[in-house]
Amino acid sequence: MSDGWSANPREIAVDEQNAVLVEADGRARVVGSGKGAYFISPQKAPEVCRAGAALSLREITIYRAPSGSQFDLKQWRGTGGSAYSVAVAEGKLQSTQPDGQLY
Repeated sequence: MSDGWSANPREIAVDEQNAVLVEADGRARVVGSGKGAYFISPQKAPEVCRAGAALSLREITIYRAPSGSQFDLKQWRGTGGSAYSVAVAEGKLQSTQPDGQLY
């Protein structure tokens, strides 16, 4: 975002005991015995992102997809999981999940 690589970056983070199986049409299914996969997308560019300064980045949407859930990569939308948001304020993580849980 700040470096110009992408105006709309997206990331998939997968637990080491899981896999995301992707079909040619962009539909994906999470399989395995771990915590699942996380589909991550920041909605705004970082407020602060430079060497020597604490990161500040708000409105990061996350979809936690446990094993058995599905995710449409084209629509960036899932079923069988849960959505929440995370923010980084001066290097400190904050989550909208109960008790501020990150995962």
